Amino acid sequence: MQKSQFLFILVLVFLSACSLKPEYENIASETENRLHCIYFVNDSVGIIAGGERYSKDKLLRTTNGGATWDTIGLGIHKILTDISFVNDSVGLICGLDGHIIKTKDAGKTWEQVPMRWNVPLNLLLLHGIQVVNDSVVVAVGGDGYTQGIIVRSTDLGETWTMVDTFGVELRKVAFVDKLKGYACGYGAILKTSDAGLHWEFTNEKDEFFSAITFPSKSVGYVVGRTGTILKTQDGGTTWKRLRNGNNPLQTRFFFNDVKFLTEDLGYIVGDNGVVWKTTDGGKNWKSFQKEADKTNYFEIFLFKEGEGWLVGDKGKILKFSE
Repeated sequence: MQKSQFLFILVLVFLSACSLKPEYENIASETENRLHCIYFVNDSVGIIAGGERYSKDKLLRTTNGGATWDTIGLGIHKILTDISFVNDSVGLICGLDGHIIKTKDAGKTWEQVPMRWNVPLNLLLLHGIQVVNDSVVVAVGGDGYTQGIIVRSTDLGETWTMVDTFGVELRKVAFVDKLKGYACGYGAILKTSDAGLHWEFTNEKDEFFSAITFPSKSVGYVVGRTGTILKTQDGGTTWKRLRNGNNPLQTRFFFNDVKFLTEDLGYIVGDNGVVWKTTDGGKNWKSFQKEADKTNYFEIFLFKEGEGWLVGDKGKILKFSE
């Protein structure tokens, strides 16, 4: 083979690699409701939750790796917003009006946790829930940007107490370890060092922070509703702004979720079909948006690099692979 032919083949291989795009598969959900969150207990069993804000709950479960999804009736009639599992069997889901449901059999059956809240119901749209350790679970929420709440359980969600209310709506919560965690929301990131018992504001502001994740104890990421991306490399003590969503000179994006498998490999999803991927810790991002896709994606679940699930508006379930 001549040298020129060899170089030509190398160029073709390089261009082919650069043009690789994920394959997307639409999965029937049999619903037009918003699907807000997704979690797989293992390769076969998965849970999706959502609904309509004031009128309907929607809970789906698969036992065949997502090929088909069955509806589980709850009768709550309010939207469900976030999922967190303790182990392969025990998990919790939160939602509007302070509703929290719990499973002890990998989502086959669910029971509603009795609540006795002494705060207005409009404050109790619980947006995020996180299992902290073998006994503690923390949930955050709020409404109307200026109302926020954090509630906490010390018996794996059997009973709950209100930790505090805040002047900002809170969206998600993530823990670095069994004691140290962060909650994000409207113009604020809060920090706890005692497993969610006490919280204090950090210096981060100027964005409606919508999701937070920590792939390791030192590295974490936060995204905002107007397209901001923050990164910490010291466990949340300081944050670097990788992208400023408030810059009027750049394209506006609306981010809803961020997930990282490693410190460098992660994805962001958002409104109007946004699906972004980075392999270098957020320095560069590649868009995997499907042509003419206007779906608002609310959450992404990752099995491994290039393989995962998206859920969104109008019953959208999307499986992707690279």
